[in-house]
Amino acid sequence: MSKSLLVIISPGFPADESDSACLPLQQALVLALNKAYPEMEIVILAFHYPFTGKPYRWHNNQVIPLNGRNRGGLHKRLCGIRGWRILKQITRNRKTTGVLSFWLKECAIMGHVLARRQPFKHLAWILGQDAKAGNRQAQSLKNYPEELVALSDFIATEFDKNYHALPAYIVPPGIDPDIFPQGNKEKDIDILAVGSLIPLKQLDVLVDVVKKLVPSFPSLKAVICGEGAEKNNLLRQITQQGLEQHIELVGEKKYSEVLSLMQRSKLLLHPSAYEGFGMVCLEALYAGAHVISFCRPQQAWIRHWHYADNEEEMIKISATLLGSDKIDHQPVLAYHIKDTAREFIRLFHSK
Repeated sequence: MSKSLLVIISPGFPADESDSACLPLQQALVLALNKAYPEMEIVILAFHYPFTGKPYRWHNNQVIPLNGRNRGGLHKRLCGIRGWRILKQITRNRKTTGVLSFWLKECAIMGHVLARRQPFKHLAWILGQDAKAGNRQAQSLKNYPEELVALSDFIATEFDKNYHALPAYIVPPGIDPDIFPQGNKEKDIDILAVGSLIPLKQLDVLVDVVKKLVPSFPSLKAVICGEGAEKNNLLRQITQQGLEQHIELVGEKKYSEVLSLMQRSKLLLHPSAYEGFGMVCLEALYAGAHVISFCRPQQAWIRHWHYADNEEEMIKISATLLGSDKIDHQPVLAYHIKDTAREFIRLFHSK
């Protein structure tokens, strides 16, 4: 008896099994699906990345890259045509569980059109900035809420605000506790930030927070992990504020190294101006750090996750936590990736 088929369409996918920094949530989801449903075959169609057109195996899952390379125009159109032909071919005469697309962009349009012509369901996972106003693909799919899955309460509300349509489902991201390094680590980092060094992440706020905290915590140590266009601006700000002994930029790290940094940290500051959920927040919670963010993804209370309305509140919460000798650094598992995987399969089989 042949295996049932789940097709995943994504803008990108890891180039090989060592490419741990590429879309860790999507990697974890595929592996969780493999573990929970060994009778199901998964084929991943990667639209833009990796930069190759040669199919390959990733943890025994077939990946078909279209080599889109984030180009537009004719190249993008030709990649779309090739992807469409491949989708029709691999789903022809196959028992297909469904098609899952990541982000509400061209991948979602492709999955939607295919599923409308076949007896299986398409689900599009809205993951972040694709819920913002001005998304042409979102405008096209807003009339099909039964296909739309929001990453969080915040994303569902944002999408409804911008497109006057509420996604039918909310499926939060989960983490895999088994990937965290074993053993207790000394909490020798007071404040950690992880993410792309871009204006949206507002990591200049972290520099200001540290500046205000240093008089009360003269040995304070903060680490910023990531790369991006704002790096030189951050370095300049750190120098101007005289914080070279307190803030270290460590660049981009391997995924396992990021998790290790989280385990060494007391606080994770996440001052991003917009966030779908923030996987780094969930990971930091399980690593034993308290999280302080401006964005609140879920209405439900999550232990050790603190919300600040502004920079002054972020400073106040940080000072309270760093000044307490009773702070609890026990791991907090908000959502498990196996539950995320099971919920998607349940949705595919629901009427």
